[in-house]
Amino acid sequence: MDEGNNWINIAWGPLSLLNPVTNATLSNYGPTNAAVDNIPSTSPTYGPAPSVDFYGRARKGSGNLTISAGAVEVNSSSGPVPR
Repeated sequence: MDEGNNWINIAWGPLSLLNPVTNATLSNYGPTNAAVDNIPSTSPTYGPAPSVDFYGRARKGSGNLTISAGAVEVNSSSGPVPR
């Protein structure tokens, strides 16, 4: 119950990327092509962006003049995250 004595039903999403019965992919959480390398170093959002992505890979430096939108950096040196 919450503070107002109302019942709250909570549900969580899948803890796996595969359906346990059919082995079908449930979702793809990686960035789409539209989000890959679309923020140039001249953008005002480039500076405050983190230097590493969600997986700890470098986003800036080593000649990276663009970064990917979101929490996952995809570039030619790191490639996509295996799913």
